[in-house]
Amino acid sequence: MDNQIEFLLWLMTTTQLSQADLARKLGISASLMSRLLRGERRLTLPLLRHIAEVFDMPQAEVFARAGALDEPVVCDQGALQWKARDTAGDDVEQLRMQLSALRDLRTALAWSLEGKASPQMIEKLARLVELELEYNKTIREG
Repeated sequence: MDNQIEFLLWLMTTTQLSQADLARKLGISASLMSRLLRGERRLTLPLLRHIAEVFDMPQAEVFARAGALDEPVVCDQGALQWKARDTAGDDVEQLRMQLSALRDLRTALAWSLEGKASPQMIEKLARLVELELEYNKTIREG
């Protein structure tokens, strides 16, 4: 059985939600949920992130249970991260551009706090992070 189908069935069992209730909770149509459960459609990365948010689960766990993770990769900073597999045929170049944009502090903050903080609050947080980075750099340099 497909990992994504198993994941959805596990999620329905764990949350004790029917197929229709799960679709409603996720804000998708019942027909889309049906197609996902039959394997006719694939879970997209944004939908997997939404599932993690709705059910307050770590994204890595949701991605792993849905079979959307490839091998772990080491990033520039040496931190171990999981590389998400493109499950819905998303445009790889577009994803690369989005990831590249997230290297910018303000863009990353705005994206991570989208809908949770005002633009003014995001700007204040960005300035605080910049000050902290400058302070740490000053300390390291001596």
